[in-house]
Amino acid sequence: MAQGKQKVRFEVLPADAGRRLDQVLAARIPQLSRRKARVLLDIGGVFVDRKRVKVASRTMRPGQIIEVTLGGALERANKSVGRSARRRDASVLPAFTIAHEDDDIVVVDKPCGLITAPTPESDRGNLADLLRQRASSPTIHVVHRLDLETSGLLILAKTATANRILSEWFREHAIEREYIAVVAGPLGRSEAGERAIRVAISGRPAITHVRLIEPVGDVASVIRARLETGRTHQIRIHCHHIGHPVLGDPRYGPSRPGGRIAPPPRLALHAATLGLPHPTSGQAMRFDSPLPSDLAQWLAAARAAATENLARGVQSRPSHDGETMVERYVFMRLDKEYTDSRQEIVAHTQEVLRALPGVVSAHVGTPADSHAESAWDLCAVVRFDSLDDVEPYRVHPDHRRLVDEYLSPRIQVVKAWNFDIKT
Repeated sequence: MAQGKQKVRFEVLPADAGRRLDQVLAARIPQLSRRKARVLLDIGGVFVDRKRVKVASRTMRPGQIIEVTLGGALERANKSVGRSARRRDASVLPAFTIAHEDDDIVVVDKPCGLITAPTPESDRGNLADLLRQRASSPTIHVVHRLDLETSGLLILAKTATANRILSEWFREHAIEREYIAVVAGPLGRSEAGERAIRVAISGRPAITHVRLIEPVGDVASVIRARLETGRTHQIRIHCHHIGHPVLGDPRYGPSRPGGRIAPPPRLALHAATLGLPHPTSGQAMRFDSPLPSDLAQWLAAARAAATENLARGVQSRPSHDGETMVERYVFMRLDKEYTDSRQEIVAHTQEVLRALPGVVSAHVGTPADSHAESAWDLCAVVRFDSLDDVEPYRVHPDHRRLVDEYLSPRIQVVKAWNFDIKT
């Protein structure tokens, strides 16, 4: 669903002095006609000297800095300008549900495909803007956000006081937030209880508590992820880090599970629980949102397909060119003597796996909390073009050929869970 963005920044030249802003945009940015430039201005995608500007006729002065973000917002926008065009844009947005509203706050169950707040691309067609357009909510403060592809519960403030209190609680991580996610691969027995993932994001501490809710055959798992901190893409990054990325994630992948399971209709991540005191009355509040119908229906079909996969004993997936691709998981434990060299070993293991005959791709992940009770230290996802390419790795029933003959001797134990290297 996410579309590529292009940021353009340039300085107004002396030759452009006195020209209209839409004229300058069309002249300096090849992708923009003058009409398209006016639409971009109308949806709020243009900044002049770091201030959002919507007036196409504004005259330009040399030295002014113009910043533009081109992306999905412009592509989705009606190609006219004015209020009626923007109302038509809003009319095709997915509908949201009000879970709770009073004089101080509004709790919304946001659908996938609706942006929470204004972005550099546009200040239109987002949840905060839609709420402000109602007569009952002229003032809306964005306290936290959900990604465009993520559905579920979030809270917005309607007064400055509520905004200040809620913002402080979010900074102090005093609000309960839990997500349901469907992630790639089976979680090991030691991962069935709640585990803490502590991996910094952009240099800032980040902690996610994860617990298994339900295995989906041998190719995916339904989990609940509780946020202790709230960094951008935190759950997606942390799940990827431990070798179980959220399915349908175009950025941290894989976008789809293995086996004959269809890919999810979108990012398989839903903000299911929100708990906090009311910012002014102090009354305890807790809101729960079930999995939306698009994910619920897909998950039901995935369960059925996963059961069939287990019965067949085969896991395959279509590749990008439509041919069959076989995907297997390899779980490994490091020799304790070499745990300090984890990143070096991860890089080496990934390099060696990718060089093996018949291997299309390989990704090696490492859990964030590698304690003695952890079942495995490394997880590799290895993809082959076909089952015939897997055949050379079937010969050792104890699953050790990949380690003994190809990987680093510093890896002590390997378990090829569903790797299909034995019959």
